[in-house]
Amino acid sequence: FVETIPPDLLARGPVMHFIDSAMPPAAIERVLPVLRSAGLRFYGFGRPEGRFATRDFAGVMAENGCLMLQLGLESGSRRILEIYEKGLDPDVSGRALDSIAGAGIRTYAYLLFGLPRETDEDRERTLALIRAHHESVDFLNLSVFNLPARSELIDRADEFGIEAGSFP
Repeated sequence: FVETIPPDLLARGPVMHFIDSAMPPAAIERVLPVLRSAGLRFYGFGRPEGRFATRDFAGVMAENGCLMLQLGLESGSRRILEIYEKGLDPDVSGRALDSIAGAGIRTYAYLLFGLPRETDEDRERTLALIRAHHESVDFLNLSVFNLPARSELIDRADEFGIEAGSFP
């Protein structure tokens, strides 16, 4: 990410990275005055929900030094998001992308493919989400699901249509 920041912007002072942990809007709001008074700009990870989907909050973040938000969109398929109880809504994700980008904050969209029970239609819905909001996406992280041998999903394999075993 640092390579994409114009040199004149970097010359204005340090940039803080909030390590890969979703930052709740209330916590961000509390820390903004501290960051601003210290002259720090920042980027981090947030869930595309609630206040992140409003222009007002995105504007406040931008005014207080937010340069980029990584957003865990996960999927554009409501069905997949509900199966895995992600607590996300593709419509709200789209509004969050647009609000954040509209405030001048760069967006880094995280998408997850290959979850058990995901269909071509689910993947098409994710593609449709990105197409509908492509002007608001600066970076894409297309991840492929990797199921650990010991996990809750393996314990519940039948529920999710998983065929556990060794594969080439």
